[in-house]
Amino acid sequence: MIKFVLTSTFILVTSICCSAQHCLVDKPTAQARLAELSDSVENIQVKKQLDAVIAAPITKARRSLHHIRKRYQSGLASSENLILTARIFDDNGVFEQVFAQVQEWTNDSITAIITSDLDTVREYRKGQAITFSEKHVLDWVILRADGSEEGNFVGKYLASLQQ
Repeated sequence: MIKFVLTSTFILVTSICCSAQHCLVDKPTAQARLAELSDSVENIQVKKQLDAVIAAPITKARRSLHHIRKRYQSGLASSENLILTARIFDDNGVFEQVFAQVQEWTNDSITAIITSDLDTVREYRKGQAITFSEKHVLDWVILRADGSEEGNFVGKYLASLQQ
């Protein structure tokens, strides 16, 4: 079930790309002109609607993020992995929402390894280390070896819509 929820969330969200004006990134991106993007006005509307749909669970995840940071810094159990959801952007403003396993979290800086297969962005790859600010985290999940999870607010919300 966890894999289904994570996969469903990933598939739904990774199909999204946007102009640079909607970016949540630390690295600078070139301003993408609308003519350079392959999106139609209809696709942009769908993306904005999806962002509106997942806004509440993102807010819920962010409210608990300070607690998860402290927990991670105190040391998770050896059977637990902290996965964060964030968006990564190509220089042209195209983005993909990815899962990344936290390797280091110091103050506001997070270094994580991309665990998602990438379909849209070309400047990143699965297994690559990325560093980003805590403000760019959209969701979090602690995965346990027994298959249970904690968090995953966006994934659980999207799964509830499918029922």
